[in-house]
Amino acid sequence: MRIHLGVMVVVLFGAVGLAARADDAPMRPVAGSVEPVQRTDIVMEKELVGIRVSDAEHTLIVVDCTFWFHNTGKATTVLMGFPAFSHYAGDPTKHPGRALRATPESAFDPITLHDFLTFVGDRQVPVKLKRGLRKDERWVTWSLDFAAGERKVVRNRYWVNEGSSAFWYLLHTGAGWKGKIGEAKVIIENGLDEFGHLREAGGLDRLTPGYRTQGRDVVWELRDFEPTFAHDIAWPIGLGGPDSIDVLPHASSWLPASQEAFYGPDFAFDGAPATCWAVKGPGIGQWIKGATNWNAGTSQFVGIDILPGYAANQATWQENNRAAKISIVALHYPTVGFGQETGKPRTVTHSANLRDEMKVQRVHFDPPIITYPSEIKVFIAGIHRGSKHDHTCISEIELVEAGRLARFEAAEASANLPTNRFGIDYFPGNAGDGHRGTAWAAPKGPGEWIRLELAEPKEVSRVGVIPGYAKSDPLWRGNNRVRTAKLEFSDGSSQVVTFRDKQEMQWIAIEPRTLKWLKLTVQSVYAGSKWNDTCISEIAVE
Repeated sequence: MRIHLGVMVVVLFGAVGLAARADDAPMRPVAGSVEPVQRTDIVMEKELVGIRVSDAEHTLIVVDCTFWFHNTGKATTVLMGFPAFSHYAGDPTKHPGRALRATPESAFDPITLHDFLTFVGDRQVPVKLKRGLRKDERWVTWSLDFAAGERKVVRNRYWVNEGSSAFWYLLHTGAGWKGKIGEAKVIIENGLDEFGHLREAGGLDRLTPGYRTQGRDVVWELRDFEPTFAHDIAWPIGLGGPDSIDVLPHASSWLPASQEAFYGPDFAFDGAPATCWAVKGPGIGQWIKGATNWNAGTSQFVGIDILPGYAANQATWQENNRAAKISIVALHYPTVGFGQETGKPRTVTHSANLRDEMKVQRVHFDPPIITYPSEIKVFIAGIHRGSKHDHTCISEIELVEAGRLARFEAAEASANLPTNRFGIDYFPGNAGDGHRGTAWAAPKGPGEWIRLELAEPKEVSRVGVIPGYAKSDPLWRGNNRVRTAKLEFSDGSSQVVTFRDKQEMQWIAIEPRTLKWLKLTVQSVYAGSKWNDTCISEIAVE
C-alpha cells in the first residue's frame, strides 16, 4: 500500500496524546530515536483486538491484541513499535509501570500503557521504550527475526486507566505493512450498559461507524482494507458515578504481568473478585492507596470493606498469601463544601486483624471520617501463608459510607421494572443494599412508592437518598430522578422533601426517633432524557 510517510508521522504524533493504543507498526532507528517506515515484504494478514471494560470502574481497560504476520521476502529482522503516551515520563516496559506526568500542561491527562507485554507464540519477547522524532514521543519497541516466507503470530497485552478521557484504538498505524490487511476484528467486551445502549461520555457523540452489537459487546469487522484514520476506533468511556475509590490507585509495587493476568493496584478497585493486586513475598510494609472521587462531595466514611486474598476461586485463595493484618492510614480534608476546607489535612491510622475467610470483611473507623476528599493507604502488616506461591494478594477494597451500616431486612414497592436481558434486576431491595451501582426502578414517576423495613428498631436522626440511577452519568441523565417526595415513618409522622438533581447521597435531617420502617412516595421528578423510568440507587438511615 502507498502512504505518505511525512504526513503519517506528523499526524500520528499529534494524535498519540489521546490515542495511545494502536496496531503494531514497522519502525527504523534514526539517530537514537525511532520512526515508522513502509515495509514492502511483511504482510499483516490478520488481527484480533480484545478491549475489556471493567463493569465497576468504566475507565479501567485491559487490551489484548494478536497480529498474524507473513514475510513474503527474504530473511530479515523487523523492528516493531507500539505508540506510548506523548507526555509519558515513565517506562511502561519496566515494573512497576505507574508513571508521572512529564509536563505541567499534562497534569490532568490520563496515564497509559501499564505492564506492556509482547509474546511470539508462548515466548515472551523483551521490549524497550524508545524516543520518537519529538522529545515528548515514546514507542514501545522489539525486534523479530523472520526467515524467508515465515509466518509469525505476535501478541501484545497491557492495561490502562483512562480517567475522564475517551479511548481510541488506532488501526491506521498498520498502514506501514505491505499490501492490505486481510481481516481485522475489534471487540469491546462489556461495552454496553444493562439496557443494551452504548455508553455516551468523554465528549464524543458516537462511536466509529460500522459496529454491531453482540450481547453486551461491541464489534467491528473489516476485510481486505488499507487502514486509514477513518478506520480508527473511537470509544467514549462511560464514566461511573461517585464511586468510593477513584482517582488512579497506586501501590508501592506489584507483580509483573503474566501472559494471562495483571496485578496492578487498579485491579483491587474494579469490583471483580477474580482480579487482584499482588506483591512478591510476604509483602510486609507494602501498601496500596486510592483517593475518593472529587465529584462525591462531602461524605462520612465509617470503614473499608476488604477481600484480603486472591478470590478468583478457592485454589487461588489457598495457594497465595492472604493479608492477616493491615494498617490503614487515612489522609483527609475536613470540609463544609467544595474548596471550603475547615483546616489542614489530617491523618488517622487504624489497624485490624483479618480472618482467613474468602469473604468481604469490614474494618471500622472509630470515629468515622467526615471528609472531602480523602486518600486511603492500606499497609500489609501480617499474612496467612499460601500453600504454593509466595505472593500476597488483595482482591477488593471499598470505602464504606455511614448510611450503609443500617441494613434493611425487607423491601416492597408499588412496582419495579422486569429483569433485563443481561440479568440486571431493579427490585426494591436494591435501594437498601449499600451499592450506588444498583437501583430500584419503577416504570412511572409520581405516585410510585418504596417501603423499607429495618432489621430491628433503630433510632434515626436523618435519612439519606441517592434520588436517581447513580451507576453512571448516562444512566443518571437517561432516567427520571426524584425531585420531591413524601417520607412516611413507622411512628406515624411524615414530611415532604426536595432533592437536588445531583448524583450523590442527599441527607434529610429529622427529629430523632425510633423507627422500624420508612416509606418514600414520589411526588415529582426531573425528567430523564431517554426513559420514563424513575430510579433510586440508595436509601440509608442514621
